[in-house]
Amino acid sequence: MLTPFGCDSAWGGGNGDDAGALWRCSPGKRGAFFHARLVANGGKGVSVRRLGNGRAGEMRITRFLHNPDVTVEEMVSTASARTCTLVRGRHVLAIQDTTTVRVDKEGCGLSLHPVIAVDANERTLLGLVDAYLLQRKGGERGKRKKRDFEQKDSCRWLDGARSASALAEAGAVCVTVIEDREGDIYESFVFKPDNVEKLVRAGQDRALADDSRLFAKTDSWAEAGQVTVDLPAAPGRKARQAVLSLRYGAVKIRRPDRRREALAKLPDTVTLQLVDVREIDPPKNEVPAHWRLLTTHTINDIADARWSSGKTCRRQSHCRRHRHAAGRRTRRKSQTSSHRRLRSRRPASP
Repeated sequence: MLTPFGCDSAWGGGNGDDAGALWRCSPGKRGAFFHARLVANGGKGVSVRRLGNGRAGEMRITRFLHNPDVTVEEMVSTASARTCTLVRGRHVLAIQDTTTVRVDKEGCGLSLHPVIAVDANERTLLGLVDAYLLQRKGGERGKRKKRDFEQKDSCRWLDGARSASALAEAGAVCVTVIEDREGDIYESFVFKPDNVEKLVRAGQDRALADDSRLFAKTDSWAEAGQVTVDLPAAPGRKARQAVLSLRYGAVKIRRPDRRREALAKLPDTVTLQLVDVREIDPPKNEVPAHWRLLTTHTINDIADARWSSGKTCRRQSHCRRHRHAAGRRTRRKSQTSSHRRLRSRRPASP
């Protein structure tokens, strides 16, 4: 549960831990009621009728949402500013992913791409960093290769990293942006802010500068060590404890050959650290876990490699909780088709 931002407290102190009576205008009271109902309802659904718990409550929420002064930008900005007040002195994980809010049988509909901040050591949720609403309309698949990267919806992964840089500006000692395979984008590595690091699950068997391929690179590497982790449940996989074998090393990823003028301006290679994580002796009839992780962090020893694999498990756990609350997982076809960004707001430093 997120505590209110400090200035929302009736007494103006702390972070709203003791809000007291709500001496505020009607929209503020309706917003507090809406927030309380969301927290009480959890992941059971977010329809206005269910949240209202009666006709009177339904009308309070409806009037709040229809108020022209209530905007997505303002809500995201307020939540982001509050998150920035909590990060000083912390190593923060900025976890981003995309989930479906509403979709039809063709995969068209509304998706949400949030960036959330988690304390890397205490594993506590600090709050929202940014959020993007995306609407898939369909019919533009053939145009995607002609658009510049900044015009594509895949740019949301770079935008999320840019938003996370506000956490570093607010005093976080380190900010690591964690993404799934959809975030494995060459431009995102090239243009990432200097004050954030990235940890991404590799999604493409990229060409390397030495003419080898990324996925086969670690086959000749010696095992650096092992680690035991708790694998969260996934579709077709029950939660279990697993022993993972770790290999790591530096790789030079070659610029994609897409023959676009914009790509020609990018550097020929990007040097990253590759951590190969493979499950040893999985249960019978279970597919072994296998992750290839690309990171801008320096991997000096087995402890660093273990840290990377552990944070990937944590990303999966947080994202699955988020999807349970927001709805079923986004269909892959909706990710590869056209979206239109409705609104976005980057967090401001406090």
